[in-house]
Amino acid sequence: MPSHYEEQTQFLGEIQTKLYNCPFPAEAIHPGEALYLERDFHHPANPHAIRAMTAGHEKAGTVAKNKSAWLAPLLDRGAIRLEARIASEWNPGRPKPGEGYPLTLRVYLAPAGFSILEPNTHPRTELEILHETIRQIYGSLAGQADPPLMAGMVNRLEKFAEGDLAPETHLLLALLQAKGQAADEIPSGSLLEKIQSRIRSIRIGEPLYHRNLTVFPLYSRNGSKAPYVLLRSALVTGVVEIQEVSEGGRVSELMIHNRGAQPVLVPEGEILVGAKQNRVINISILVAAHHSQRIPVSCVERGRWRYASPRFQSAFFAHPKLRSEKTRSVYLSRKATGKAYSDQGKVWQEVDEHLHKLCASSPTASVTDGYEKSEAQIRDYQDKFVLPENAAGVLVGFGNLIAGLDYFGYPEIFRQVWDRLAGSYFTQALADVRDAPITDKRVAYDFFEKVSRAIELCEPSLGLGNEFMIKGHELTGTGVWYEDALCHLSVFM
Repeated sequence: MPSHYEEQTQFLGEIQTKLYNCPFPAEAIHPGEALYLERDFHHPANPHAIRAMTAGHEKAGTVAKNKSAWLAPLLDRGAIRLEARIASEWNPGRPKPGEGYPLTLRVYLAPAGFSILEPNTHPRTELEILHETIRQIYGSLAGQADPPLMAGMVNRLEKFAEGDLAPETHLLLALLQAKGQAADEIPSGSLLEKIQSRIRSIRIGEPLYHRNLTVFPLYSRNGSKAPYVLLRSALVTGVVEIQEVSEGGRVSELMIHNRGAQPVLVPEGEILVGAKQNRVINISILVAAHHSQRIPVSCVERGRWRYASPRFQSAFFAHPKLRSEKTRSVYLSRKATGKAYSDQGKVWQEVDEHLHKLCASSPTASVTDGYEKSEAQIRDYQDKFVLPENAAGVLVGFGNLIAGLDYFGYPEIFRQVWDRLAGSYFTQALADVRDAPITDKRVAYDFFEKVSRAIELCEPSLGLGNEFMIKGHELTGTGVWYEDALCHLSVFM
């Protein structure tokens, strides 16, 4: 099935530069503000000028010459695409002469530039030989997690950047330098410690209880607005499309196209219906703006492999036991192969058992038929569990056994997802007919402590930010850390 979104890109990383020649006072530009870049072909003194524009189409300034000298040729031939943002940590104030405003550039490789990362087995010029040498270094260091080693190697490469190089070689060196600087600034292990500290700081509210289910509201200490949108919202507005990876399809992968100007959070456990068969998302991924990529999924509809629609829509979340089985096998796969694939046989087995417990028949063995069959009983649970407006997540227990944790960091994001997420926990409660006492709050606190100690960072991440997984003796889960916040944390026993 051909894609309707032709501009497939690959996110490469971020580089830091400066914005000069701003025509208005400094207070008109705000920390973290997104700017739009375009070539200025009529600049009187700089044939490689790249100007930045505000959302109101006012000129905000010009990208530093030392960067635009090699970025402009790459832009002109369609090899890269750039997104610009004033540094979020910038302290507004008029800069000193020649200082400029700090600017962060997100770099995406476009189809015309994919050859930049491809091996050149027969370089014919000195510049091609130099590029191939730097490309090999870039490839070997891109996944390097040792900060001192990374920073030291990049420092040795800085003199290369001052020479006469091809624009694409300058690009790889700039990306390496940015990674080295970041590694030098962040002590080894501090990101992990920061995530652990944030998890321990999540406030657990007073429990709500009905029959066999206890729900603890979770509260965020983050008062800012989410710097991304949720998948469901993006699908509804048409900003995002999800399709099979090809006309023939692939059970374990789908293709997502984000046409929007903001990243999109694709949360683990969300069920997508349509196309050749219904799938569940394997891990939480933050898909960059104006970006297309494959996402790992599992089939939750064994008996269908034919098109019901050209694209997918978001309908439900998978129940916690299915998410637990799936995520355990994803962890093992990612450790062994780097691929976030599940044990499809175990997923199908759990779907069958869940449908059986709900007494739900399904011609195609689709887990969603269990939700539809139990709709009235789910509504009964929903009436008993009305969460506070400022909740950012939930911890759900069956007696003194924790069923799962879903935390989204921002209340406005959690409000968008709660109805569908609640249905997944409620169907699990319906499948387990036993009554259970209210979950003790001490069990909830103990669960959070176990989660904080079981985090493993994933290198490389499949999307923006830093992905991590939870693996302990009894726990399994996944999460995404982006712009100093937890975007999504899901954990199960």
